[in-house]
Amino acid sequence: MPWRLAALGIAVCLFASSCSIFISYEIVPASVEIRTAAIRYAQKYAELGAVYEWGGQDPLPRKIAVDCSGLVIRCYEYACGDYGASLLFKDTTAKGLRQYSSLIASPEEGDLIMMGDNNEISHVALFSRKEDGRLYFIDATSLTGMVSMRSSHENDPRFIEFRRMNVVRKK
Repeated sequence: MPWRLAALGIAVCLFASSCSIFISYEIVPASVEIRTAAIRYAQKYAELGAVYEWGGQDPLPRKIAVDCSGLVIRCYEYACGDYGASLLFKDTTAKGLRQYSSLIASPEEGDLIMMGDNNEISHVALFSRKEDGRLYFIDATSLTGMVSMRSSHENDPRFIEFRRMNVVRKK
């Protein structure tokens, strides 16, 4: 099947003989609906008692064991499916998520909080809200051994940057 590149994505030629019908895709920041759905899925993981397991990204609804990036990936995968979008990847690390997201100044619900020490990303969480100088987020961490809502002061040096997930959708 012939492929043609579009300006912001890929156009697929469905009929090789005429190539007159194309389906094009674009890479865009996740919409508020997708981000909100992602945080709802993270809350579901917490409600179901998901435990932390390095490298884990079990799907719902079995015994759930996920790590920080596995939680983010699964939640966004489900949220994208709800709104006709998809992720640009299947698996990556917290640090690897940088290449699939865009830097933002201030997070909104469902955005990514990149964390670590000495400006080295080693953890990712889903932002929930800011309240009384604290950032609330859902993550999977060995500190608690589970998926849970946590908070830290907004000036916590472990907060490295905020990012918005990029997704693929039909044009």
